[in-house]
Amino acid sequence: MGELLEKLQAKAAVFNTRLADDEGFAKMVEGKDRTVAIVVIDGPTLIARLEDNSLTQFGEGDSTDADVVIKATNETILLLLKRELSPVKAYAKGELKVKASFRDLLMMKKFF
Repeated sequence: MGELLEKLQAKAAVFNTRLADDEGFAKMVEGKDRTVAIVVIDGPTLIARLEDNSLTQFGEGDSTDADVVIKATNETILLLLKRELSPVKAYAKGELKVKASFRDLLMMKKFF
């Protein structure tokens, strides 16, 4: 789990840097407050908040009220974060489940 949390924190930092540097992306995210949940099937649920144009660090939490829910095994999420597996392929094979609005999916595409 340590590697997964480390990769998620690094991705959150890159996401925040992109928000700061890319005006178009910042406008797309501006004013959106979202809770993002990564539900690790064989592990804990990790939660981050997108608020004030910044994504918080991930920590353990509850996905009940999350706006974006991504559900997969630890291995699948790591492969996605390392870009060794495409989200479309994982979704098509049933290895990845996502609950989000279309706009939120576009935003999360920038994360993965």
